[in-house]
This record gives sequence, C-alpha cells and structure tokens, in this order.
Amino acid sequence: MRTRTLALSILFSTTVLAGPALAQDCSRTAYIGLGSNYQYQDLGVYGSERPVVQGGHTTTCGAWSFDVWASAGERDQYKGANEIDLTVSYARTFESTPIGPVSTQWTVAYYAFDFDGLTQTRDDAYDFHVDVARPIKVGDATVAPFLRLTHIGFVNGAEGIDFVRPGVRLSGPVTDRVSYRLEASVSMNETGDIDTDRYQADLNWDVGDTGGWVVGVRGKLTEDLEPAGFITASFSY
Repeated sequence: MRTRTLALSILFSTTVLAGPALAQDCSRTAYIGLGSNYQYQDLGVYGSERPVVQGGHTTTCGAWSFDVWASAGERDQYKGANEIDLTVSYARTFESTPIGPVSTQWTVAYYAFDFDGLTQTRDDAYDFHVDVARPIKVGDATVAPFLRLTHIGFVNGAEGIDFVRPGVRLSGPVTDRVSYRLEASVSMNETGDIDTDRYQADLNWDVGDTGGWVVGVRGKLTEDLEPAGFITASFSY
C-alpha cells in the first residue's frame, strides 16, 4: 500500500506541477485500435495472445501531455488483456548542444493490471522513463537515434526492473496525406540480464476532408513472439 501511495503521489504531484500548462491552448486526440495480440515488448512476453481493443485519450498543453489508455479483451492464460494506464509526460528540445538539437521526454505512468482483477492494486506497477533522441533530417525523412532509460516498480514491493533501450526511429511522408514511422531497438533488461529485440512500423492516412481523422495500420515484432497487427484510428480536436 505504501508503494502504491508513493507512485500515485508522484503522478499527482507531476500533474499539479503541470498546472500552468493547462492555462494554455490544448490539443486533444482520441484514438482506438484493434490488435491481433498484446505484447509487453520490453519484457518479450505476451499480455494476451488473443485479439484486444486498445485506445485512449491524450491532452497536450504546451510541453505537457496527459494520457489515459486502456486495453480490453478476453482473458487467456497470460491474464493481461485488460489494463488501464495513466501517464503524464513533459517534452523539451535542447537546440544548442555539441551534437545539435536533442529532444527529450520525461514520463511517469501508473499501470492498473487485471492479473488479480482490475479492482485489486497488488498487481499494479508504475514507470519512470526518459527518452533522449537526436533527430536528423535526411531529405523528407527524419532519422532519430534514441536512448530510453526506464525503471518499472511494483506496488506489491517486488523487485523493480531497469531497462536501457537504444534504437533508431525513421519517419516521413509518403504522400501529402500518407506518412510512415519505423522503429527498431533492443530492450536491455539490466535487472534480469536479458536483451529483447523489438520493432514497430506504422502507416497512417490523414483523411483530411473529414476533420481530424487519421486511420492506419501498425505492425509489432518482438523477439520470440508472434507478430502483432493493428488497425488504428484517431481523431484530433
């Protein structure tokens, strides 16, 4: 209980510190996806081998973003299909560094799992991570080598897990309305001394004439797991 209170207190404090950002004009995005399975890619294990519906809502106010995310599906032997996450992030770009512009994102999150039931908290976890990237323009594309450092803690007091995740992202336009985003990385579990290769590819179509709608497809590939495919849609307003 003490660990859970600490995690939620940090999440609440971060939100309070972001209060001034809420006075700014904010953008909002609602999103949903239907996936063939659910993977905990950093760990290289399934949340569920069965299809899941996943979606949420993100509010972005200046450098701050606030996200509520949920996954729903039929429970299988992994018991991870159903989940609710709360996330607060702060993004900042440092324009003048010895290697050029560097973008950073600082994130705190709380994960409510369904292993013992969503109403139980003993199976919940929390996450602190920082993502540092160096975007490089190559024609119309952007190549961004990145490094993400993550600590996952558990409400029940179990030993936490630390990850170091180097990788590269590639994004750009295909046409005026179609864009892509690719990511390849290796998640190095410093606690369990296990490395997991992970990949993701997104292809999105800005519907344009219908307002803020974007539809797309997503593929995820995690070492030793079956590929995961998603159909996605989002609406920004």
